[in-house]
Amino acid sequence: MTPTGPPVVGVVVVTYQSEAVVAACLAALGEAARTTRLDPVVVVDNASTDATTKVAVDARPGVVVLPAGGNLGYAAAINLACAQAVPEDVDAVLVLNPDAVLAPGSVDAMVGALHDGAGLAVPVITAPGGAVSPSLRRWPGPATAWSEALLGGGCAGRMGWGETVCDPAVYERAHDIDWATGAVVLVGADARRVLGPWDESFFLYSEETELMLRARRAGIAVRFVPDARCAHEGGASGTSPQLWGLLLRNKVLLYGRDHGRLATACFRAGLLVGQGLRAIAGSRRSAAAVRALCGGPVPQGDSRPAAAER
Repeated sequence: MTPTGPPVVGVVVVTYQSEAVVAACLAALGEAARTTRLDPVVVVDNASTDATTKVAVDARPGVVVLPAGGNLGYAAAINLACAQAVPEDVDAVLVLNPDAVLAPGSVDAMVGALHDGAGLAVPVITAPGGAVSPSLRRWPGPATAWSEALLGGGCAGRMGWGETVCDPAVYERAHDIDWATGAVVLVGADARRVLGPWDESFFLYSEETELMLRARRAGIAVRFVPDARCAHEGGASGTSPQLWGLLLRNKVLLYGRDHGRLATACFRAGLLVGQGLRAIAGSRRSAAAVRALCGGPVPQGDSRPAAAER
């Protein structure tokens, strides 16, 4: 951390067609960082055709707007901002979605976790109505996939067998985690140097999982900080069949990097059974997931859905 003066945190917000939400995101940063200096605040825009960049400039004077030149993907946009606009000597980099609104003092609380030895920090995520969202995750694998397929995600999570951590008590205490959904993550300077760029092979989804997996393997703690809170409208994967299929396919790709063919096939089969049962019951997004898991098309190139829709 900076030896004298307040900690300095660079901010990266990845946008795409985000004019309706980015102003609230940027406006909240001032109160979210009461004892932390945010410099620079970078909006890297994945070729929006609406008024996203104008709204961003109006919402926060001095914001750096960095055109990506196309819909590069979430990880690639973060890397572009870090390479071109965020100095290496900042104390941390805060990456957040354009529909994420941090509560007062939240950046300071996450910076405090870095002071206490964490390398990455994530906040409590709340739904628009204020309820805590189950954003914490266990490492996925055959056991989680088959538990969720046969019991349902909610039941498996409550029993401690699924990927999603559902126990409300877990969200009330600070602790080190496997990983969390990536609406907001603070990456400390040391972790940034060790981990390097985000993995651009994932256009959207699983890039935060991959980053946190590398962190844990390097002995870098990923800390959940309950004193930091963020209201998040929620990503398009919950409603978009295409994005749901992309999310699940990326899970299999990431798992397959570090596991043999048999284990990966078992993991994929669990996902297929779970999504297949839901598709039979009429779920359009599960039907799209089955197609994606069987090698069907997912969004490609600049025709892919927005890289800010998480």
